[in-house]
Amino acid sequence: MEKTKSTVLLIDSGGLSHYTSYLAVGLSKYRNIILYGYSDELYTLTGAVKEKTIKFYNLGKRLPKGDCLFSSAIRPYLLFFPLLRAIATARYDIVHIQGYSYLFFLFVPLIMLKKKPIYWTIHDVDFRPTNSGIRGKLESLQVRLLCQNGWLATKVNAIIVHGAKLRDKLISRGLSGSKVFVIPHFDYRYLLPLPSQSDINNSYREYVLLFGKIKPYKGVEVLLDASRMVRKKVGIKFKVMI
Repeated sequence: MEKTKSTVLLIDSGGLSHYTSYLAVGLSKYRNIILYGYSDELYTLTGAVKEKTIKFYNLGKRLPKGDCLFSSAIRPYLLFFPLLRAIATARYDIVHIQGYSYLFFLFVPLIMLKKKPIYWTIHDVDFRPTNSGIRGKLESLQVRLLCQNGWLATKVNAIIVHGAKLRDKLISRGLSGSKVFVIPHFDYRYLLPLPSQSDINNSYREYVLLFGKIKPYKGVEVLLDASRMVRKKVGIKFKVMI
């Protein structure tokens, strides 16, 4: 008799849809997946929503448009109840959370009460807030107190990072090496569309790809200045895709 697949409750904290969708597709070959994400388009593009072993729930439909202070303030409230319902009532064997969210801090006691292991992927070991001013300081405070090296890190069963040096950093900060594992990033070349005919005629054969939130900390201006310098000095025609 074929052994029944275990089920993973996979939660995207927002902004990590590319990684989470590929992870879901990969895991779906060996596990059943209950996937909570934020973008029908991205999860459709990677085929995640088409997999028979993946049940996808789009959290993005509940969120207000825009990135104003009001949207940021009301976002946790809108997400709290659907995630609480999933964690409390869904049938799963493992919870795998992505990125930073203080909502996870609230849910961990319930998951522990259900005696389910918790896996946590940290994408940015050297955390940098995505906002400036008061909002940026609040982001840093909640990560320092609740997440990285804090309460959440001590309660999860396994932490996943994307490189050996990142693992070494977490261990040097006091985390146990027995719970930190390395899984490399996936191949993101699907994000790069084929050059148009006009691009080919203009000899643009190479691209520099930057992916992530378009925020000050990403250094977009630095990238553009460096690209101009390289074009002028080396004479290679290439495009920058963000």
